Amino acid sequence: RFSTLSQINTKNVGRLKILCAYDTKEYTSFQSGLIVVNGALIGTTQYNIFSLDPASCHQNWRTHVASPPSLLSAARGAAYLDGRLFRGADDGRVLAYDFTTGKQLWATTIADPRRSESLPSAPIAWNGLVFIGVAGGDYKGVKGRMYALDAKTGRIAWEFFLVPRQPGDRVREI
Repeated sequence: RFSTLSQINTKNVGRLKILCAYDTKEYTSFQSGLIVVNGALIGTTQYNIFSLDPASCHQNWRTHVASPPSLLSAARGAAYLDGRLFRGADDGRVLAYDFTTGKQLWATTIADPRRSESLPSAPIAWNGLVFIGVAGGDYKGVKGRMYALDAKTGRIAWEFFLVPRQPGDRVREI
């Protein structure tokens, strides 16, 4: 994640201090790439997505993601577009949430955890689409695939095999 912000630099970084702390109450690795949108700090854990006031750590909302763990249990962040937040889940679903309330708006399954596929990466949202890739090839030879989903509906716009598709490879219905 890149930011053009320059308020923190080599001359003032030593003056940073902790303003508040937030306990996720989950005992797992914390790999979330945090984002700030409209004054809210958005983060993900393996089983939650949350919105905080970054000045006070007041929790605006927190939504639990019901999902069994996968071999690659991680949640590396969310993406934002047009009032919606997006994330992947261990059970192969891409999930969309209302930015203000945390209410789940849609879920689309693109990976199969029975085949050791998961969605640990933070998606990218742009131009009406949500882009995310399937992980798991390092465990069971899963073929990587990239997807573009319609940000409003979750409908699969396209699927791209990163390793050439072979007979018998499952293709998601578009």
